[in-house]
Formats: sequence, C-alpha cells, structure tokens
Amino acid sequence: MNLKNKIIKLADKIEGDNPLSVGVVGYSSELTLRQMDFALKNLRHIFANLDSPHNLEIVSGYTCLGVPAIAYEVAGDMCLKTVGIACKLCNEYDTYPVDEFIIVGDNWGDESEVFIDRIDFLIRIGGGDQSFKEVEMFKKKSGFKQQNLIELNI
Repeated sequence: MNLKNKIIKLADKIEGDNPLSVGVVGYSSELTLRQMDFALKNLRHIFANLDSPHNLEIVSGYTCLGVPAIAYEVAGDMCLKTVGIACKLCNEYDTYPVDEFIIVGDNWGDESEVFIDRIDFLIRIGGGDQSFKEVEMFKKKSGFKQQNLIELNI
C-alpha cells in the first residue's frame, strides 16, 4: 500500500471522542540537514493530510532530539496534542514541552510496551535498534496490518 493510501486509511479511522494516537519513532540523535529536511517534509505531509487533526495525538520519545523533536515541532505548529513516553534517563536530556508525559522504567526500552499499547498507528523514519524493536512489537499488536504502519528510510 502506498503512502497516500495509508494516510487515507489513517484519516478514515479518526472519529468519535477518543483521539487517534500516532506514534513516531526514528533516530533520537543529531541528524544531518538532509535527514532533518526529509523527516520534516514527510511528517508535515502525513499530518496535513489527516481530515480531523483536532482528534489526533502525536506520541513519541519525549526528548528534544532527532525525529521525535521534529514530530513534536510539526505537531505543535498544527496545534495537535503531544504525548511523551520515556524512561527515567530522559531526565539527563532536554525534553519537549509536551501536553502529557509518562515516565516508565529506568533504562531505554523499558517504556516500549507502554508506548506500543498507547498508539493506534506508527510512523518510523530511519531509526536504530529500539525503533526497529518497537516496529516489530507494533506489528504483533496490530496483527501485522501494514495499513497501520508507515516506514520511511532516510
């Protein structure tokens, strides 16, 4: 399924009082200008093509680093709710001023299960071991429904 059709499927799910939770994972480190531009353009495109952004929340890793920071910036520009989920180690980094945050566990990865349980849809832009682990966890949770997942390599 191509990106446009996945966005349409995602937009079709936005209804009722419960927000659609869109998880964003990817590199949580410094990005090159090209990588930042790629993430920014793609996240703007995906978020802008949703029919009901008022009933949408963007969930990511809470720090002001890499792809999560870009996702929060785009969400903030569009007045979307933001949720940060991370372990206690996030206190060693700058965090994004999200609308809601959840701290789980002591080490990176301890928060993955809570993150996956929270989201209905997942966007991966690049990423390392933890991003790919969370994609696999999400695939199992969603019954391997590819329409609930957008994966973009940088």
